[in-house]
Amino acid sequence: ASVPFAKLCLTWHAINMTAVRVMTERGSGPKDKGFGAIEHLRFFTGMDGVERMVFMGMLCDAALEGLSFVRFNDVETSDAALLATQAATYLKTLKVLFVDGKALQTMGMTCVMLETCK
Repeated sequence: ASVPFAKLCLTWHAINMTAVRVMTERGSGPKDKGFGAIEHLRFFTGMDGVERMVFMGMLCDAALEGLSFVRFNDVETSDAALLATQAATYLKTLKVLFVDGKALQTMGMTCVMLETCK
C-alpha cells in the first residue's frame, strides 16, 4: 500500500484539480454528483487541511521505510544474521525522520506534501 500512497502524494495537485473540475461540472450541492469532490476539498482546506496533508506525507515516508525493510528480508536468500542490523537501521531511520525532525528536511513524501501546501 505504500507505493500507491506515494503516487497519491506525488500527484496531489492533479487530484485536487480533478476535484475542482468535478465540483464545477457536476455541482457541489448535497444531492449533486460533485458533492464528494467538494467534501474532499473542504477536508484539505485551511490549517487543519495542511496538517492532514503533512501527516499524509509522514505516513507515506514511514510506509516506504517499512516496505524497504520488508523487501530486504522477504527473499529466499536473506541472511538471518543481518536481521538485527537491518532492524536497527530501520529503527534509526525512523528516529532520524520523525523524532529528530529530519522528515521536514529530506526529500521524502513529507517534503513533497509541504511543497504542495505552498
